[in-house]
Parts: sequence; C-alpha cells; structure tokens
Amino acid sequence: MVMQAPIGQEFVFRDGSNAQTLNALYENIQTMPLDEFQAFVTETKNDFASWVDHALGEKLLAERLRAAPNREVTLLKIREKLDELKAQENLYSIASTQAGTKTTTTTEEVNKNAGTTRTRRALIVKELIIGIILGLVLGFFLDRIIITLIH
Repeated sequence: MVMQAPIGQEFVFRDGSNAQTLNALYENIQTMPLDEFQAFVTETKNDFASWVDHALGEKLLAERLRAAPNREVTLLKIREKLDELKAQENLYSIASTQAGTKTTTTTEEVNKNAGTTRTRRALIVKELIIGIILGLVLGFFLDRIIITLIH
C-alpha cells in the first residue's frame, strides 16, 4: 500500500527534489545530510510530521514523528508504518484470494485514484471491510475444521 500525497502537496527538500509518498520521504531522510535534517526538525517544529499529518492524513504517525528525538528514531517510526502498510496489503491480497475474488486494481492504484478525496473516514471503512473479509475467511476455515473434527 502506498501512501501518496495529493498533487501539489509533495514534500520539497532543500535541493528542490520532492517526495510524494511516505517511502520517498523515508529514502530522502535516510540519505540527506544531518544539517538538512536538523533544519526540518527542531525543538519548535517538525516539518516531516506536519507533512505526514496534513498531506497524508496520518495523525498518529505525525504524533510519533513529533516525539522522535533524532533522525534514527524518525526513520524507525516511518519504517514501522511502511512495514505495517505492507502487512495490510499482504492481508488484503490473501483475503481477496481466499474469498475467491480477483482484485483487478492494486492498492497503489486505488490510492492514486483517491487523490485529494482521501479522508480518515475512508481509511476506517477500508479497514472495516478488510476486517469483515478476514473474519469471513477465518470463520469459513474454522467451520471446516470443526466439521472435520466432528465427523
């Protein structure tokens, strides 16, 4: 799953390059000089957290970034979120396959098409649907196991 900022809300770095996704932000922070990182993150501001909050709509990650004391912890928090998104994408793919449905669009395509209409509510609904699908799949398998054990 790719978290992508709407067009025009990319994070712009000192050298003029930009990041439109959380992964691109991670890669840029990883390779930028420490003095550039310290220009974006001070005791009174955290430009990365503000961008994650406003452009990506990830308030919880933004809070975690604001609490990060240095670049290493900032990278760790972003990596944890990227890993979480990858795990969710894998679960979504498994649930779709096991439920007998074929997904014709990738999660990345869905996120791209969502553009500026991405809201927190939409993400909650999506997670709810994934939870329901996973519940149905697990229920099906538990039913088969119980039937097998009874007979």
